[in-house]
This record gives sequence, C-alpha cells and structure tokens, in this order.
Amino acid sequence: MDAGRLYVEWMKIAAGLLLTTMGCSTTSTIARIHEGEVEGEIVGGSADSIFVARDGGGECEITRDDISSIDYPGNVHRNAGVAVLVYGGLNIALGLPTCEERTQDKAAFCTGVFLPAAIGLGLIAWGLVVEHGQTSAVTDTSRPSPSQPNKTPGNSRLARPCLAPGEP
Repeated sequence: MDAGRLYVEWMKIAAGLLLTTMGCSTTSTIARIHEGEVEGEIVGGSADSIFVARDGGGECEITRDDISSIDYPGNVHRNAGVAVLVYGGLNIALGLPTCEERTQDKAAFCTGVFLPAAIGLGLIAWGLVVEHGQTSAVTDTSRPSPSQPNKTPGNSRLARPCLAPGEP
C-alpha cells in the first residue's frame, strides 16, 4: 500500500472517530445507591444535594448521600481528541519533510498534514470545557440546603426529587 492510500485510510478513521464523538451527549449520568440512574445537566448544589436539569424540562434534586458515582460528559471527547492528536503528531512527523519539498498542491497537502492535530486539540479542549462545567456545578454549595429551606419569599420551594426513567 502506498503512502497516499495509507494516508487516506487514516483520514477516514480520524473522520469517523470525530463524527462518533459528536454524537456523545453533554449530560452527566448520576448513579444512585437507592434508585435508578438519572441523566441530565448538573446545574448547582447545596451542602446536601445537587440539582439536575432534565431533558424533559424542570429541575430535580438528588441528595449527595444517595450518589454512588457520576459519569461526567466530555471524557469521550477528550480521549478521542488525544487519539486524534497522537495520530496528528505522527502525521506531522512523517509528512513534514514532504510538505517542505512539495511544489504542486503544497497548501492542500500541508493542510492535510496539520489538520488532524488541530482537530485533536479542538476535541480535547471541548471535552475539558464540558467536563469542567459539570464538575464545578457538583462542587457548588450555594443553594439552600433541603434540611434548611430558604426563607426568602417566593424561593422556599425546593426542587422535586429526581425520578429514574420508567418511575411514575
């Protein structure tokens, strides 16, 4: 197999990986000890609970004591970005000498040499930003605690409990 065909095959793999990661969600999956998993965007917390915005609308509350683990979004994007970046680094190492010597279609060829690394960096950045948003929301304790409801008029109602899919 010549270098051109090998390059095209690797670009197909990189493009497929990129498209696959774009299908990943940006919501967290919260595994609970006493009930089923809940998926949604973590929007804040109190000393005793976290608050989750659900796809169907509205917020619900999960006590911190009932959380066994949280699968944060962004880890797939980050890991795929690392893989694409490694491929991009190899692509640069192998393609740079040809890029410098090439006279015909140099811009297109050299763009193809550096593009996978740039895409990998973008995926890593996106994954880190999305993950950081959710992890910082979990550490937030600025909302009133369920055990000490906020006495501010119009703000005393706590979020409803989170129901797992299929629960009434």
